[in-house]
Amino acid sequence: MVTRQRVFVLASGKAGLGKTTIAGCLLHAFAEAGHSPIGIDADPHRSLQEWSDFAQWSVPVVGLAVKDLHRKLDIVRDYPIAVIDCPPLDEQPAIVKDWQVDPVRGHLLHVDLMRIAMDVRVRVKIPVHPFGEAQGVKLQGGIFEMVTREVEIECLPAEIPTEFRVDITELTIGKQLRAGDIPMDPEKMKLVTDPQRVIAHVVALRAEEEKPAEAVAAEAVVPAEPEVIKKGKKEAEEGEEEAEAAPPAEKEKKK
Repeated sequence: MVTRQRVFVLASGKAGLGKTTIAGCLLHAFAEAGHSPIGIDADPHRSLQEWSDFAQWSVPVVGLAVKDLHRKLDIVRDYPIAVIDCPPLDEQPAIVKDWQVDPVRGHLLHVDLMRIAMDVRVRVKIPVHPFGEAQGVKLQGGIFEMVTREVEIECLPAEIPTEFRVDITELTIGKQLRAGDIPMDPEKMKLVTDPQRVIAHVVALRAEEEKPAEAVAAEAVVPAEPEVIKKGKKEAEEGEEEAEAAPPAEKEKKK
């Protein structure tokens, strides 16, 4: 038994990524470097072991099931290097829990996944999208406002909807669409959000507030004194000009 051993484990999330090819190359590289490696083929397809038998490799390759690895690894005790070709990892169902986006470029930076069980109910938030033209906008001249854009429900993972679409055609001024009005199958989904939560409504346009009569009167008042002074000064100047232009006889007559 060797005193120091190195174990190289090759694994991937799915098949067809060249994992077995890399394992074979590593075995040959270590053998050419003068080491005595051993290959462990734990992949159910047994590709590494088949290649070794077909090409008659000088490097030993042993096939083992994953569940037997921890019990039968004693077969590698006499080898300083072991290369283990693991099977593809099992796919686990998961949902997106959170994500991070670059605030400047808008690129996705990070995603958090949450592993789920398909037979256990989960709580998720579903977006609410309106469609149609509200009567309160079309006929009454109001403004449509979206107050809540998502609601929380509880359901099985396989029954999670992508969105809730609500018809707002009958929405008039003063009428509200609430979370409890969203159509959903009660046998499959449970509404967690407060049913009285307002989703959308139509409000009337706010008329411009009229100014008080006193303010209007104050704005209408225009100071008269400066105009009178300006007018008197102008008349005086015109009088002097006329006097200078008058004939000498008229001036004597006035005397």
